[in-house]
Amino acid sequence: MDIRLTWRQRAADRAIAARNSRYLPGPGAFRDAAGFTLLEILVVLLIIGVIVTFATLSSGVAGREKQTDNDVQRLIALMGLAGEEAVLRTRQLAVEFGEHDYRFLRYESGAWAPLDDELLRPRELPPDVEVDLVLEGKAIVLQPPKQEDGPQDAGGLSDQETPTANPQIIFLSSGESTPFDLTLTDEVTKKRYLIKGDPIGNIVLENTDQRR
Repeated sequence: MDIRLTWRQRAADRAIAARNSRYLPGPGAFRDAAGFTLLEILVVLLIIGVIVTFATLSSGVAGREKQTDNDVQRLIALMGLAGEEAVLRTRQLAVEFGEHDYRFLRYESGAWAPLDDELLRPRELPPDVEVDLVLEGKAIVLQPPKQEDGPQDAGGLSDQETPTANPQIIFLSSGESTPFDLTLTDEVTKKRYLIKGDPIGNIVLENTDQRR
């Protein structure tokens, strides 16, 4: 009788143990329930930081590239407008470039003077956009921004009507104009824009998009 009870008790114990084993956590269960370790969280945060940094830099470069694209397109449109104005109003107009700016001029009374026009007003380019002008195969030295105090427009090109105006690209009333190669290089995006003008007033953009 005692032997049977002992055997039954052991069998019952084994059954209870087998049933409970299905509900008791295994060796790694407590680690899984606890979630990530501190090191794993730090690694995830580091990866997120790197991704955000690259996304921010990419967005900044893209925004700058769009701004420079707009500046170049505006310049081409304004030069085209100056050529049309010269023909329609039977006057001689020109554009003068500084290192980071440009202005339009008119020829009156035997001298060149800044043009008084809202659309063709002096304009600045971003300071890290490099301007290179070539006329008849010769590179033109552009005027740097002025350093002294006093009223200025568009950086280095004064808006005062002085005989120092230096027209580089001239638009004649006959529709002819000075042929030129104008290169603008954005030192931030490393994107280069080549604008070419021919003797009959055509102005085209050859976007080489070369990144140095």
